Amino acid sequence: MQNENTVSPLVDILSRNTGRRVVMKEEKFIFLDDKNEVLEIDIEKAKEELEQEIINFEATKYQRDRQKEYSKLNQDELRFDDEVNGTTIWIDTIKSIKQKYPKPN
Repeated sequence: MQNENTVSPLVDILSRNTGRRVVMKEEKFIFLDDKNEVLEIDIEKAKEELEQEIINFEATKYQRDRQKEYSKLNQDELRFDDEVNGTTIWIDTIKSIKQKYPKPN
């Protein structure tokens, strides 16, 4: 059983997304205002919002995956070398990353 001072990832997420202090007590989430008074929370609405945030996060996974790959490249040097050497390595590399992590429909 978790006590009131337990910090879990979900408590942290709820705190960040609501801008409120959130604690767990007896397996329940307690939302507090600036005066540490308990706030009433529409749990169903909060669940819907959290589900939507998860959907949005999953929908942009390809962006995070691509960014990891892009950050490994020295793109300025690749473009310069392509210009000097008449090659298409930079474009080909970007295309392969986009194919590896396609944008969802």
